[in-house]
Amino acid sequence: APAYQRFVAAFGGDTIFIPVDSQADEIRQWNCVFRLLQDGCSYRTVCVATNLSARQVANIRRQLEDVGLLTPIMKGCCASG
Repeated sequence: APAYQRFVAAFGGDTIFIPVDSQADEIRQWNCVFRLLQDGCSYRTVCVATNLSARQVANIRRQLEDVGLLTPIMKGCCASG
């Protein structure tokens, strides 16, 4: 309780904002992008739903593919065979 008492002594009756862990925000974004892509949503839909840019969505998708959570997309000449 000493840490709590020092905290109260320092801030008293002030309202303070304790930020959410930035890693938690990143995990929420990844989860949302993952679910939308798994459901077959377009990049545009994912961008609008998550308020992320197409580049950010593409980067998250690539990271999800790298860890094996999403199947990589085949593009260009590689897709034909």
